[in-house]
Amino acid sequence: MVESVVDDTSLQKLIIDCLVGRRRPELLDKVAQRMTEHPVDWDAVWKIAAPERVAPLLYHTTRHHRILPDWLLLLCREAYLETGLLNALRLKELASLLDQFTAQRIDIILLKGAALVERTYGNVALRPMVDVDGLVRRDQVSPALTVLQAAGYQTTGSEITPDAAIEYENELLLWKKDRVDWVFELHWSLFDSPFYQHRFPEAALWESSVNIHLDGRPAGVLSPELQLLHLCGHLALHHRFQGLLWWNDIAEIVDHEATWLDWDKLLALAAELELVLPLQKVLPAAAGLWAAPVPAEILARLAALSPGADEVRVFDSLTAGHRPPARRLLVDLQGMPGWRARARFLAGNLFPSAAYMDERYSITQSWQRPFYYPYRWYLGLANWLGSGRK
Repeated sequence: MVESVVDDTSLQKLIIDCLVGRRRPELLDKVAQRMTEHPVDWDAVWKIAAPERVAPLLYHTTRHHRILPDWLLLLCREAYLETGLLNALRLKELASLLDQFTAQRIDIILLKGAALVERTYGNVALRPMVDVDGLVRRDQVSPALTVLQAAGYQTTGSEITPDAAIEYENELLLWKKDRVDWVFELHWSLFDSPFYQHRFPEAALWESSVNIHLDGRPAGVLSPELQLLHLCGHLALHHRFQGLLWWNDIAEIVDHEATWLDWDKLLALAAELELVLPLQKVLPAAAGLWAAPVPAEILARLAALSPGADEVRVFDSLTAGHRPPARRLLVDLQGMPGWRARARFLAGNLFPSAAYMDERYSITQSWQRPFYYPYRWYLGLANWLGSGRK
């Protein structure tokens, strides 16, 4: 189990206080006063803010306050302008894709940055997006891929077995052929762990989704409760509680959706979908350090929830610092529904496709391939034993 979910260093605390100031402007005067009393290593602040992708927010929040030095404010302004331009281009591209999805009668729910940048942040320059995330129904993955490929997107790499991604994963990454770092993440499930892929009833996701319009095009976003649950789960299970931007997303969504959030429903969903631990780890810190308006009564009720043994096991594995491939394989096997699915998954990992083996191990001659299967098994076993089975 993780003991701390936030690296509460003085510099990170300074950055967080500045970000909170967007929603609580009265705090900025206190931050400015603190700057006059304690020297700050502003180079170190920039080295945190830039890779954490919160420089645009820092600029927008502090630009009218004497907090950042001029040179740092200028760097943050450049990040703000660049983010605004790139997001405007990405949203224009997304609007075109939405037209094509609609023409093919493919429903889509926008996730993460694409769902937050306009609806929650209200300013396309504030929330950087390194990609666009969209969720489709599982039976619409193939037609959605066709639409994306026709628009110039392509996958890279060979699958471990044919259609393994659709059967065992939750997303496919597609790159725009003529643009660097232009990615569309096509999802059909909210989490990549097999334990969770079959716990989210697909119909409920769509029945509870909220309709929005992006540049006049229809799209959907998750209900406030599912969106918050997804963001907390994503931060915990995919990013091991790291990422200032992800934390800020959660504080922003709680603040923005405060009027519509059904806290009773959120707690019931967390228990039903076995996502109690991400909420227990994230929401108290979001309420305290990030000033997210989570009612005290909800925090008390959340603390009283007891996660099941299966959730604890999966949570501990997914948030562990070191996860050797053999360990990940075992956890995924345990999370699958039934022995038939487990047998197919195990066989696929033990005997991957020829194309995958050639690419993975740089095999140049077909006669070499049979020898690489035992080599693959040896590496997996050695990795497992070398990790101490932790």
